[in-house]
Amino acid sequence: MDTFKTQFMMSDVRTYVTVDLLADKTFGCTLNLVDFFEGDEVPTDNANYDLKISQREDGTWEQAGTPKVHLSTVDLQRLGKAIEELG
Repeated sequence: MDTFKTQFMMSDVRTYVTVDLLADKTFGCTLNLVDFFEGDEVPTDNANYDLKISQREDGTWEQAGTPKVHLSTVDLQRLGKAIEELG
């Protein structure tokens, strides 16, 4: 499983996220409320993601399954773009 870290703007707040590749174009995301580069990282739990995100055929992103955290459409697309930039 590939795991990486990225950040995106969620409701105008820089948000750090740990991302696990689950399947082709599907990712498990754990939001971190602090900068994980400062050492206060929250470890991911494979069965306990804050949300799962997948990319549609048209390139847009959608939440998959039942998320713990609901993102606005704009924030969801920002998270997807951050994931794409690292891929």
